[in-house]
Amino acid sequence: MAQVLVVDDDPLIGKTLLDLLSLHGFPARRAESGERGIEELSTGGFDLVLLDRRLPGMSGFETCSRIRELHGPHLPVIMMTAFGDPVAVRRGYEAGADDCLHKPIDTPALILKVRAFLRLKSTHDELA
Repeated sequence: MAQVLVVDDDPLIGKTLLDLLSLHGFPARRAESGERGIEELSTGGFDLVLLDRRLPGMSGFETCSRIRELHGPHLPVIMMTAFGDPVAVRRGYEAGADDCLHKPIDTPALILKVRAFLRLKSTHDELA
């Protein structure tokens, strides 16, 4: 079963995302900072990361770049932001994000994106 890591410092948003993912059959864990997210990923077993842009300490951009350095291009990262600033969205893609969602999150779109990226990762893993 695919496991999702939610990296978001807001406890309410984090719990809401964990509950939503669980409701749709995606086990998930939460990290409250970029540094903690990197630590969680080092334990292995994650197939997708939902990453907030604004985090304490290491920003979401820095965290995404670090994920790419440590885990390569095959771990899907969806960046989430409450700011619709096109420059920030572009920075997310430049940092290595595969997609970007704006808060408040459109929950049907989130679940469809999670399914799509997990399907792609599964196909990649089968071919590797």
